Formats: sequence, structure tokens, C-alpha cells
Amino acid sequence: MLRRAPTTISLTANDIEQYDANRKRKLWEAQQQQEQQQQQQASSNAAKEKIPSRGRPL
Repeated sequence: MLRRAPTTISLTANDIEQYDANRKRKLWEAQQQQEQQQQQQASSNAAKEKIPSRGRPL
């Protein structure tokens, strides 16, 4: 049975820097999205508190 040589993977410093930059960007984007959702929830809750509910008489 013929076998081919094992594949070797080589990483350069540039590869690692690019990976770290992408990872930091994704974490930052997730943080921004979470903060935006929290702000929307807070504004939604504040709006609910300001508007009195009007019940209809039966």
C-alpha cells in the first residue's frame, strides 16, 4: 500500500497575530451586541413604566 508523506502545518507569527486580532474583534462585537440588547431592554422597560395601562370597563 502506498503512503504519502504526512501533511505538516506551519504557523507564522503573522498567522498568530491575525488569529488574535480576529478573536479580539469577535469578542468586541459580541460585547457591543450584548450592550445594545441591554440598552434596548432598559429603554423598553422604562417606556412600559411611563405609559399607564388603560383597562376597559366591562
